[in-house]
Amino acid sequence: MMMKHKTLTTMLSIPQDLIMEILPKLPVKSLLRFKSVCKSWKSIITDPQFARLHSGPARLLIKCNGVEYHSVDCEALVDNCGYDKAIVKLQFPIKDYGWLPILASCNGLICFGLSGKLYVWNPSTGDFKQLRKSSSRSLQCGLGYDKSIDDYKVVVIGYTGRLSLVDVLTLRTNTWRRTQDFNYCFGVRNAIFVNGALHWEAYSDSTDGIISNLVAFDLAEETSRIIPIPEYERISSLYNWLGVLGGCLCLCCKTESGVDVWIMKEYGVKESWMKLISIPSQVFKDWNLVSRPFRPLVYCRDGGIVGIINNKILVKCNLNNNSFQLIKTYNDGKFNIDDVIVYEESLVSPR
Repeated sequence: MMMKHKTLTTMLSIPQDLIMEILPKLPVKSLLRFKSVCKSWKSIITDPQFARLHSGPARLLIKCNGVEYHSVDCEALVDNCGYDKAIVKLQFPIKDYGWLPILASCNGLICFGLSGKLYVWNPSTGDFKQLRKSSSRSLQCGLGYDKSIDDYKVVVIGYTGRLSLVDVLTLRTNTWRRTQDFNYCFGVRNAIFVNGALHWEAYSDSTDGIISNLVAFDLAEETSRIIPIPEYERISSLYNWLGVLGGCLCLCCKTESGVDVWIMKEYGVKESWMKLISIPSQVFKDWNLVSRPFRPLVYCRDGGIVGIINNKILVKCNLNNNSFQLIKTYNDGKFNIDDVIVYEESLVSPR
């Protein structure tokens, strides 16, 4: 008892400014434990302002075999620690949920949904919220942060004829509102949050289903605008993928020779699109893959990229020499990936 009291006294004597410098750098798991150290630490850690200051490492959330959720430390994978040491198996908060797709991610919060039922979960803290049911049955969904009101918004797209209907929900009020309608046709994939806006792939009849532009929906203004895409060899949209890499919009495009990965270095400026890497067809042939879908997921400390091919093969890309290092193969019949998304460890609450 005496030793415990002495340790606590020592911790409480640490200057406040030093505490505020150290705590935001600690992992969420440690911070959740440290809430019980004393009342002042609990007050700091549970303060929403502290949650905004805290920045955790990027992880992958992999939904596999229909019902399993694995949180994967990307750097541990790259450091050859072994897959079993890099993953943490998570318990999803809904029982008997069946097949529930991952729809979107923002600041550590992950949105799931099916048939109008939507849920937001922070896998780092376990905090969870069921949202009011949406009138739209579309799986076209986005999740982003609106700094003008310091709240998160969920946006879903429904359709009536050629018109896209936009519904917005704020997490704090848990209420839906119908906003402007779009005269765009969107792809089947969900929105990407970058620079205060949600982004969808947009199509038109004249492009035969190939991406013609990106539509950005500003969460603060709740208005849309067109984001230009790079000039690339448009042969098919089937294996194109829109994402975010290092805080920049990222577009993967299937070409005759393989797959090109583009990033937009300066947001909204067409001329800033830069081809990051070209993946030759031979890479896919080496793994006996007929199709060529590739998704870059996250940058590594050494500047490489962790990505996934065909939703089965996790790889690291070396940008200097276009080489690929196998991290993990999931097509062994025992472990099948349903969804994968990048998220950051955070203390942000969906409530």
